[in-house]
Amino acid sequence: MHRITPSFAIVLLAAIASSSGFAQGESPGSGKGDSPFLDGPWEGRVELSPAAPASGPESFALILFPADPEAGSPQGGLVDMPSRGLYGFPLDEVVRDSDGIAFALRGKAPFDGLFELKLSKVSVSEAEKGPLVGAIRLLSPKTAEGRTVLEEGVFSLARPDASSRTLEYGVDYPVDTGRGILPGSLLLPEADSAEAPPLVLILSGAGADRDGNNYAVPGRSDSLLRLALSLRERGIASLRFDKRGTGGAYALVEDEGKLRFDDHIDDARAALRLLGADPRFSSLAVVGFAEGALVGACALAETEKSGDGAKLPVVGILALCASGKTEIEVVEEALASAPDELKGEAEAIMSALESGKGYPDPSPYFAEYFRPSVQPYLSSLFARDIRAAFAAAAGRCPALVVAGGSDRQVPAAESMLLASSAGAAYRVVPGMSHALKGVGEDEEANYASFTDPKLPLADGLVDLVAAFARGADLAPGTGSQEAEDPGEGIAR
Repeated sequence: MHRITPSFAIVLLAAIASSSGFAQGESPGSGKGDSPFLDGPWEGRVELSPAAPASGPESFALILFPADPEAGSPQGGLVDMPSRGLYGFPLDEVVRDSDGIAFALRGKAPFDGLFELKLSKVSVSEAEKGPLVGAIRLLSPKTAEGRTVLEEGVFSLARPDASSRTLEYGVDYPVDTGRGILPGSLLLPEADSAEAPPLVLILSGAGADRDGNNYAVPGRSDSLLRLALSLRERGIASLRFDKRGTGGAYALVEDEGKLRFDDHIDDARAALRLLGADPRFSSLAVVGFAEGALVGACALAETEKSGDGAKLPVVGILALCASGKTEIEVVEEALASAPDELKGEAEAIMSALESGKGYPDPSPYFAEYFRPSVQPYLSSLFARDIRAAFAAAAGRCPALVVAGGSDRQVPAAESMLLASSAGAAYRVVPGMSHALKGVGEDEEANYASFTDPKLPLADGLVDLVAAFARGADLAPGTGSQEAEDPGEGIAR
């Protein structure tokens, strides 16, 4: 988080002295207007009472987005408040004006009331120069009697240093899908050579943003961000973007009933088209993490079939911590534990979804997972076969499957199934968790790898991915002994 200067205590005194406060239930006016809360990142501190922690001010950060009228999405944003378990949590009902900003949290949030930040008098022109300070309140959900104040205090937020942020996350590289903009980050290696660098397109897993994080998990792993940064150190460029419905693209899914799995494939195809028109790179490799492997394999096949894709040479596709089981197989295994009296209904639901039909009224036992609004998405996902898609991709370009030796979510045997069905090369990184971190056999470390971004990536992973991106010749099949493998010694 950004370090605030002058000291936070002085900022608080200034905020208290100059803020006129809120009337009960009052909120800032509607619309963005001339709000000093400009689009982009803000970082700083808040201090709230009566729940202020003994350690003092809490870290607090916002990233604010403009509305996208073409995609039908309102202005939005993300909030980090680690002490409350909020990491990249999407905002709802965002209202900005000259007095400040108000917002709620989207979905199943730990707090379902309203945040209100009211500014001391700061002009828009001053917003880029120094901290925004003022009063903050957390209000209860609205009732017939209005809202009540749950906590109140003060805040100080400022713009983070732009050059440092670019160095840490990459330059903005939005992916225009024709149905909304997906925020993307392009990390480029230092220009120490006249040669164009190879490029990796990194596709995240289910529910994860471009950095490999899921806001429903109270913490961050930053797994894909760390992978991209490490590849840059080895001279490999990378693009990663927020999957539709996650991160900065969460507002593109206002109605889950309209989302289809094929939307993710179409979005990846849009990224391939964009990169194909970019002359800065020598080649392209697709790295799909978990579900991203299915997205990438389908996108490559359909892009090649349409002839509208990347003009860059495709050196291969890499499936990272991806299962060889189809989604139908995964769900049917889970349904096997349903009570005996409900197994007939389970079969009926699966039959309906596999045939593209809906099941309008699932019983309470199945009501959440098979809710009618998500059934169209499941039907489109069930229509895709990861083994067939990856085998088709492996027939067009080199293919590699990389598993984690300590992956508890996708055991190595499931990744081997994917490799063997496609005739692809296969490697296991010993001690690697599903979050790509090196944890050995330590179960506590494995659990922590999903919520601690400071944990390092597993030894050997980055070298293996970098070698593949440079076109290293890896032997097909599940063995590595016969391959002239730059990752030799980490494979088995």
